[in-house]
Formats: sequence, C-alpha cells, structure tokens
Amino acid sequence: MSIRQKPDGRWLAVWYVNGKQKAKEYGRGEIARQKAIAKDAAMRATRPRRRDKGGATFDQLANLYLETKKGTIAETSIYNMYRKFDAVIGPVIGHVAASLIDARTIDAYVSSRISEVKKSTINRDIADIQAVLNWAVSRNYLSRNPIAGLKKPARDDEIIDPPTIGELSRILDHLEGHVKRAIYIQYYTGVRPGFRELFSLRYQDVNRERGTITIRSARKGGIAVRRIPLHPDLAILLDRWYAADGKEADRYIIRYNDRPIKSYKTAWKQAKKAAGITRRIRPYDLRHAAISELVRLGDLRAAGAIAGHSAEEMTIKYTHTNLDAERGLIERMPSLVNKKPENVDQ
Repeated sequence: MSIRQKPDGRWLAVWYVNGKQKAKEYGRGEIARQKAIAKDAAMRATRPRRRDKGGATFDQLANLYLETKKGTIAETSIYNMYRKFDAVIGPVIGHVAASLIDARTIDAYVSSRISEVKKSTINRDIADIQAVLNWAVSRNYLSRNPIAGLKKPARDDEIIDPPTIGELSRILDHLEGHVKRAIYIQYYTGVRPGFRELFSLRYQDVNRERGTITIRSARKGGIAVRRIPLHPDLAILLDRWYAADGKEADRYIIRYNDRPIKSYKTAWKQAKKAAGITRRIRPYDLRHAAISELVRLGDLRAAGAIAGHSAEEMTIKYTHTNLDAERGLIERMPSLVNKKPENVDQ
C-alpha cells in the first residue's frame, strides 16, 4: 500500500488484493494528494487481519448505543446521530471490529474528512466514537476502550457574529413565504430552529388575548415550556397568516404543501448566496441574534427566560419571571420589518 505520483503530476493510491495491484487516481494538486493519502490510510486501517473474525463491528455497537438512547435524548438528536453514523463515520470505520479500532483507524478517519470539514467537527465526531466505545465497555461488549486517551485534533472553532438587520432583510428578499415565517418567528422569539420548538408551532399556541406564544422547549436542560410575549410586528404577522390559512387553530404555522417542514438550511444557503453574503451565517445564528439583542437591552433574567435557558446558564433563579418585564424587552427589539407588517409578503 502506498501513494504515488505519475510523471504528469497525477496522484494515486495503490494497494493489493490477492496479489493483484489496484489503484485509484485523484488528479493533480495538493487536494488530490491529500485524498490519495486518505485512501491509503483507510486501506491500511481496514486491512483484513485474523483477529477481525468475531466480535462486534463498530456499526453494530453504534446501532445498539442509539437504541438505548431513545427516550433519553431528543428525537432529532437521535435522528442526526443515526445519519452521522450511517453516512459519515460508518463508511470509514463501521465495518471494523470495535476491539481493533486504534490510533491508525482514527488517523484514517481524520484524513478522509480533513479536506471537507473543520477540525472542530472532526473533534466532535471522534467524541461520538468514544461515546459508543465507552458505552460498549459499560455493557460488557468490550473489555476496554481501544482508543481511550487518544488525543483529538485541535479545535478551530469559528466565532460567528449574529446576522445584522441589514443582512436578514437582504436574505428575506430571496426566500419563499413559508421560510420567511420561520425567520420572523425566530428573530422575534429566539426559538431554536428545529421541530421541537420552531417547526412544531401551531396557531393554537398563540394566545392573542394575553399577547403570548407558547414554546415547548427542546430537551436542553432548560425551561420545559415557556410563554414568550409577542412583538407588535410579529402579532400583526401572525394575525395575517392565521387569516390567510383559514383561521384553523390546529394548523402548523410553518409548512410547505400543507405539511410541517424539518429544516430550511438549503433555502437559507441559496438565499444567502443570492443576497451576496459570503460570510458564514447559520439558521441557528438567528437565535443568537435575538438573544444578543435582548441581553444588550439590559434585562439578563428576562432574556434568559425568553430564551429558555437554565438557571446555571443565565443566572435565572426563577423560571417564572415578570411577564411585563419580558414584554417590555421584546417590544424594544429593533424591527426586522422594513414596512408595515400588514404589507409583508406571506
């Protein structure tokens, strides 16, 4: 097994199967060289050995691990972990006997990912692999974690500034109506962009008499259910959407083809590009934008209650804060609507 470079500059990985040479070309340049290195490392790490016979593979343990986690963590988290193990981690190490995973196996995984994602993402992936192996030890599937103490790649976390009002306005110009609804609700409430909080909202969660919207929090250790005062702009928008949707209280507020959506990442990415915004901004950063603005306005305890943070995170001593203080804080937020809310597109 090795990597080679042809006279014309093309890189390839070379290995042998039953004495016959196999090769895969990756083209020219540094990226091609790194891909060849990753392929070589992966082939070395998964080379058949006699000890591979018997014993659970990593894929098998990962599936068992996730089965035991059902009911203890959010369904969306389980779904995302299934996807990661199946589509990202599994293709590289899933078929390897768990007891034989070692530093070389992890190096192969890192090499296969390093040109695609940040080191912080790989760091989290390895933490998930460690979690599966530690769980397997606790359930006696393994006698020990074969990569206990393995040093992970250094993190390279990027500090992402929340989107500005101007950036959000430009992005909104390139979004369809149902995604615009999500943006407005996120900005004026600070809810998390997932099915548990944002996409599960129905009109029946809006109390126009009290001027609040009820949020059932994601399982993040914070306030389980919270009532958030409605910003005047959002109250007008909700009234308009409710009328346009036939005043059916049990309908989802954010839906496409009359079904609730699970994500708008693709639409967000396309709209951001169309708006000419090149810096990294994620849908979750709308929550950061809302909370940052609320904290800037000065009432830390009310901001924490609106965000659904735990007492430890935001030093909130009581989950029930003064609703008037929260309402005053919400109403002082800058308007995202450049024109009267009743004239905003659905």
